[in-house]
Order: sequence, then structure tokens, then C-alpha cells
Amino acid sequence: MGYVKCPCCDLNYMRAGEKCCGVCSPKMRGKSISDVVVGIDTFVQEQLKARSERQESMAAFRAVRYNRKCE
Repeated sequence: MGYVKCPCCDLNYMRAGEKCCGVCSPKMRGKSISDVVVGIDTFVQEQLKARSERQESMAAFRAVRYNRKCE
């Protein structure tokens, strides 16, 4: 797929077939860019929390399996 200029702002490029670029898309849905950034930050925080929980779970599993103390 090729890239074309956004028809909304004429500054950013987007993939052919999309309605508008990633910058204009939230604006077209009535959201501000800061709302999107906050949403992304929340998503990243949730992913980091889930990762740390998985690491703790695996550490406990290894401790039980190999008779070690939890780290």
C-alpha cells in the first residue's frame, strides 16, 4: 500500500484507503490529542502492571518447583 497526504490537514501522510491521518482521526471523533495520549499512557501502565504480575507469578512457580526462596 502506498501513502497519501491527509485530506484534513494536508501535512501528515497516511496509508491509502484511510479517511484521515493519526493526528486528525481523534479530532474527527470529537476527542482531543491529550485524551488519546492519556489513553495510551493508561494502556502502557496496565501492560507494565500485567507484566510485573506475570514475573512475580513465574518467580513463585520456580520457587515451588525448584525448592528455592522467592526473590
